[in-house]
Parts: sequence; structure tokens; C-alpha cells
Amino acid sequence: MSELKDLKEGCVCLDDCIVIRKDVSVIAVINQGVKFDHDIDMGNGWVLRSSRLHFILGYEVNVTFNFFKDSLKMFGFALENEHGRDLEQLKKKHDNFLKNLLGDPQKKNEILVAYEFAWGSITSQIDPRGGSCSIEFNWI
Repeated sequence: MSELKDLKEGCVCLDDCIVIRKDVSVIAVINQGVKFDHDIDMGNGWVLRSSRLHFILGYEVNVTFNFFKDSLKMFGFALENEHGRDLEQLKKKHDNFLKNLLGDPQKKNEILVAYEFAWGSITSQIDPRGGSCSIEFNWI
């Protein structure tokens, strides 16, 4: 896999062997070796699943999978943060990570950096109220 090319086509490689792409099923993800640590069933078809201690492009990450009716619609990850719970520092780290890979974003404001593609988008975003910061793949 050419990791940069795959990112631009809406795929990401987890742990150098697990292919994450639009509409992959929960069973397909599990069969590739992912073990989920936490599940939240929203009761409306959406199930949010998380898994810790993975690698993307050589960086240690924690990941989230958002499935709608057993089909992956959003995938997110957060880089390990040596600054503890400092979300502003983590957001800068995420922004720089994406800029080094993809260049300048099409959209940028204080809470969001977005790269738009025909298949959807890759974003770096911060949610100060919710206390989170992540990089997300959002497929159309």
C-alpha cells in the first residue's frame, strides 16, 4: 500500500496490515484483528466502537469506528499526546501531521482543519466542550 495515495483515496492502514475504508463491516474489521475496547449503541442504527494502542504511519494512536447498520461511515484517531490532556497542543500536532502529509487544507478555522476529496473529507477537529480532539475520515 502507498499510504499517502491511500489516504487521498479514502483508505487508511492500521497497524501496517488492517485496511480501513468506507462501508467495511464490523465483522471484516474484527476478522482483520481489531479488538474493540468499548462500544456505545446509540439506539438508532449507529454504534460507536473504540480500540486502543494501534499505529498509523508509524504513530501510536487510539481509534474510533462509527458504524451505521454495521457499515463503517466514520473513522477517527488521536495521536498519542505527550502533553497530557492539553487539547490545544494535540490539535496543533494533528494539524501539523495532516499538513505534512496533504499540504494546505481547503478549510481552516479555530476548531477545524479540513481536506476535501471526491469520496469525503479528512479533518482535524477539537471539541473543547466534549473534551476531545481527533483526526477523522468522513465518507459521503
